[in-house]
Amino acid sequence: MLTIMKSKQLMIGLPETGKTTFLAALWQVVISGEIRNSLRLVKLDANSEYVDQVHRDWLFTLPVERTNFNSNQTVSMKLGLDKDQEITELVFPDMSGELFSLQWTERKWSKTYDDLVREATVSAHVNPRKNERAPVEVYLTASSP
Repeated sequence: MLTIMKSKQLMIGLPETGKTTFLAALWQVVISGEIRNSLRLVKLDANSEYVDQVHRDWLFTLPVERTNFNSNQTVSMKLGLDKDQEITELVFPDMSGELFSLQWTERKWSKTYDDLVREATVSAHVNPRKNERAPVEVYLTASSP
């Protein structure tokens, strides 16, 4: 029997880098079945109304509303090759990019967020046109001390 290692990815990023747009496009892929052999949704741990609204805006080419500074909507998608076998979990702490930036300038974040960073591989979204000092591509791997 083939054993598949489960992984956890934390999707984070700077302001206006397409995090919420990426969430909407990914939602289309995992629920539509349009792309053969793509990952499928096993479980959504989030407010489905929020994800559906972001997806609807994206489908109708409406500007995806930027995440409000005071909002902290975490979306967790468990994905697999079929609906019964989870192989990865994508976690979108869909906080505003400004709040994300504040974590770095203030040099502090919550215990909950720290736990997420320590247990997941981190994928950071950046936009080199918006953030002159940001690298084009950033991949960080967080590990426990």
